[in-house]
Amino acid sequence: FMVTHPYAGPLPAGWYPSFHIMDYGVHPYDIEYGLGDKLADIDEATAGVLIPYAFIFMQGTVDKESAQGVDCVYGVEISGPWGGRWGLTVKDGKLEVKPEEGDFEGFREKWELGAGPYSTVTIAFNGPPARSPDIPALYVVASLLGGPKGWLDEYVMKTGGARNSNAILSQALDESPLLTMVTVNGPMQEEDMVKLLFRQIKKAAILPLHGDLAPDLFNAKTHASSSYYMTLDSNPTRAYQFARAELFGLGIDYPILLPARIQGVTSDDLLRIGQKYFQRGQWNKAPYAVAETRPGGW
Repeated sequence: FMVTHPYAGPLPAGWYPSFHIMDYGVHPYDIEYGLGDKLADIDEATAGVLIPYAFIFMQGTVDKESAQGVDCVYGVEISGPWGGRWGLTVKDGKLEVKPEEGDFEGFREKWELGAGPYSTVTIAFNGPPARSPDIPALYVVASLLGGPKGWLDEYVMKTGGARNSNAILSQALDESPLLTMVTVNGPMQEEDMVKLLFRQIKKAAILPLHGDLAPDLFNAKTHASSSYYMTLDSNPTRAYQFARAELFGLGIDYPILLPARIQGVTSDDLLRIGQKYFQRGQWNKAPYAVAETRPGGW
């Protein structure tokens, strides 16, 4: 007895009870996240069970018109204990999925999903529009955290033991989030490293960079301004920066003035924007988002 499904297509009726397994695994995460636990996650076993469902949904949602006349095979390799290797054949407007026994010989592409044995957590803090006067100070914060002499390297990687950690400012028209990330040796290490990552961000919001910490401010400003100068080292990159300044309404001289504005950032400026963007009491106004890559997939 076959029944229809809006995403999975016609399926044997017996599949429907199995969908409850997926629902019971996924929806508690939805509830936890919706109630404010931004670090909520799906347990590893549930994430593994989702893999065959993903293939089912892919088979039921093939765009037959676009796939007409296509005859090729894609390889998928998912790392982790719940992963595996599959061949996805697209032919005659249909998708067929089979386990791959070989080494993907003759495949058009191979997609590797997951992060091997490692886990990566990316945290994006809401930021101001591109025209905000806070942008130069946010560039300095990104370098204070993620520069070659930054706190993420010193305290999260060298002291904490993370494999990698970084921070960048993504300047955009309506929002310029500070993106921070940490890569660790598997899910068991995630919580401690994320706490350590947040600690560095909190330090940037409350510690005056005077006295013994003055070199940290100097290094951060030097790295931030020099990194921006490097985006002006050729005609195409200069054209891009000037075009972006015009698109964002920043003024034609913005790419020339920004490095000087970065150099003019003070410790008081960092404390001001730290209180504005990186304190817990502000997160309802300036929230953050979390993305996570674990062994075996997302």
